[in-house]
Amino acid sequence: MRELLFLISLLLRFNKAEIMIIDKDALIKSFEAYTPDIVGEIIDIFLEEYPEKMSSLEESLDKKDTELLRTTAHGFKGVLAHFSAEKPWSLTKELEIKGQNKDFDNVDEIIARLKVDTEAMIEELKEIKEQYYS
Repeated sequence: MRELLFLISLLLRFNKAEIMIIDKDALIKSFEAYTPDIVGEIIDIFLEEYPEKMSSLEESLDKKDTELLRTTAHGFKGVLAHFSAEKPWSLTKELEIKGQNKDFDNVDEIIARLKVDTEAMIEELKEIKEQYYS
């Protein structure tokens, strides 16, 4: 299953238009009450925890574990909301609903798209951090 996710991820990466994932103005506005150091730490925590979140989503697919899918997607969705990243947020919402409904149809494709979008978001976060919060 992970091999399929990898192949889908590669295909999506090659077909991906250069579209910004993060609404940078909204992100900056949402963090304006925080010091740059705190925002930098928040970004670093996300970057550190991202691989575990993706791994849990892939594990839920491998095991067909709807509860793991639902809870992981729910937690990931909350984190993504802080970064004004509508596309990955909506994909995690879709995964959360699929977990609630015990529905694994197209979950592999959604996870692959989420991975591509989130990896693009990570690159944007790194640039934003360097530009505004270093």
